[in-house]
Amino acid sequence: KETAYIAIAAAIFASCQKDLCYDHTHDSRLEVRFDWSRSTPDDATAMRAYLFPQAGGKPLTADFAGTKGGMMDANDGGYSAIGVSQPDETTRIVAERYDDAYVIASETELLSEKSFGISTKAPMPNGAEDETVRMQPSFLYADTCSSMTVSSVNRVLTMRPVALVDTIDVTVEGVDNLEYVVGMSAAISGLCPAVSLRTLQPLDEICTMPMTMTKTGDKKIGGRILVFGHCPHEEIHRHVLTIYAMLEDGKKYYFNNEVTDKMHDLEHPDEKPQEKHIEIIIPNLPIPEPVEQGSFNPDLDGWTEVDVSVSM
Repeated sequence: KETAYIAIAAAIFASCQKDLCYDHTHDSRLEVRFDWSRSTPDDATAMRAYLFPQAGGKPLTADFAGTKGGMMDANDGGYSAIGVSQPDETTRIVAERYDDAYVIASETELLSEKSFGISTKAPMPNGAEDETVRMQPSFLYADTCSSMTVSSVNRVLTMRPVALVDTIDVTVEGVDNLEYVVGMSAAISGLCPAVSLRTLQPLDEICTMPMTMTKTGDKKIGGRILVFGHCPHEEIHRHVLTIYAMLEDGKKYYFNNEVTDKMHDLEHPDEKPQEKHIEIIIPNLPIPEPVEQGSFNPDLDGWTEVDVSVSM
C-alpha cells in the first residue's frame, strides 16, 4: 500500500508540473525599440506599445519611460502592433482592436473662462455652426505594423514613429486699439479631431479648435496650435480663422478670416515626412475703440461681427 501511495503521489506531481510548464511554454520577453530616424521626439516624454493578437483577444500593452523603449511580455505568435507616445489630458487613445484604433482630441468649449475672465458663449466661425469643438491635441508620434511574429528567433520589435500633428502659426499684424483689449482668443474651423493608429491618417470627422492668442508687439498678436490635419482623403473643406476680442468696456467682437487657401499650402521640402508646418499671416485687425473708456461691464450681452477683407 505504501508503495502504491508513493506511485500515485508521483503521478499527481508529474501531472501538475506538466500543466505548469504548459502554461509558460510560450511566454517570451520582447524588446520594443523606437527608432527616431523619421522624426525628432522633442515633445515626447514616454511611449506605449500595443500588441494585438492575430488569433483574437485583448491587446497586450506596455508603457516605457523616455523614448527609447524597453521590454514587455508577449507569448509566441502573430500580432499587429502600434507604438505611440503617451498623450496628456487633451487627447484620448482608443485601442481595443487594431483595425479601428485611433487617437482623438477631447471636447471643450469655444471660449474658456481663462480666455476672458468670464463665462461667455461665443459664435462659431462662419460656416462651422454644426462642427464640434475640441482641444488641440498633444504633440503625438506613432508607428504601426500590420503583421509581426514573436518567436524564439524574433525577440525585437523596432518601430519608427512619425509626428501625427501639424503645427499652425498665426500672426496678426496691424491690430488697431490693441491697448484696450482685455481678452483675446481664436479658433480655426474645418480641422480633423482624430487620427487612425492603423493608417496614421486623419479620420473623416471635422471639428473647430480654439487657440490662445497673445500680444507679441505694439500692434501685433500671435498664437500656435497643433492639429491632426485637415481635409482627409484630399477632400476640400473650408477653413475660417475667427479671432475673438473683448474690450475694457465689456464689448465683444469677432472677426472671420477666410484662410482655406493658406491651410492647403503645405509645401515644405526641408521638413521630415509627416511633420507639417503652416504659417498664416493676417495683415490687419480693425478692433474698434471702446465705447466708454476706463469702465468695464462684463454683463454686456452679444457679440458684434466685424467684416475683415484679407488678401492672402
